[in-house]
Amino acid sequence: MEYIKAKIYENNQVARDVCQLILTAPFITAGASPGQFIMLRLAENSKFYLNRPFAIAAADTSKQQITLYYKVAGEGTRYLSRLPAGSMMELISPLGNGFPLPKEEQKNLLLAGGIGIAPLLFLADKLWRQKISADLIIGDKTADSLINLTQIRPCLGNISIYTEDGSLGKKGYPTDDLAMMLQENQYKTVYVCGPTVMMQRAAGITIQKQVKCYVSLEERMGCGFGACMGCTCKTLAGPKRLCVEGPVLLSEEVCFE
Repeated sequence: MEYIKAKIYENNQVARDVCQLILTAPFITAGASPGQFIMLRLAENSKFYLNRPFAIAAADTSKQQITLYYKVAGEGTRYLSRLPAGSMMELISPLGNGFPLPKEEQKNLLLAGGIGIAPLLFLADKLWRQKISADLIIGDKTADSLINLTQIRPCLGNISIYTEDGSLGKKGYPTDDLAMMLQENQYKTVYVCGPTVMMQRAAGITIQKQVKCYVSLEERMGCGFGACMGCTCKTLAGPKRLCVEGPVLLSEEVCFE
């Protein structure tokens, strides 16, 4: 795997502890599909020597730019959040298997928790361009933790918002009304990304309702291409490397713990 040199075009805070990073580089968008990710090297001379995986939230072929969202949660992402426009980085892109797209017109549901919205933004845009409808359920702890959905709004049908403190939308969790919504809307496929406990609950509900569900899983990664085995996930078919066989898997295959 060869690294691509990329330049930071924008790196701004867009919600509480959430930043949007736009990178520019030749061929950076080649072959990228929703659900795939990049492995980002923060800096050659920094103490953060391990690469970091980030889901691709958008890929603009005309501008040769990709958009990422990340939560500032530790020393590494705090360092990343301080890098100004024009800073150079290195990355490997795109990696992993993304979301399988419907082959025909059908109703789809995107279910996002927190920063899990990132790959679903890319998916919403892709479905819209193929004239395939999708609704969105999104949840987070509080209103100021949610990113602005104005740009992606035209690509979606209904948007349902949940916050744990009730500061925006309905108070509760994004899976609270999932069973009812599956029954009322006759969704054919559900695409999920967010906290593990949310994905586990969504998997159980969709299995019960006999609706196909794909989950985008997250584990710590060392290499991003299957060599280190650090991101192995238990499935009914045996261990799978999320960086190669994933990060997107059928929810019914995953052995949630």
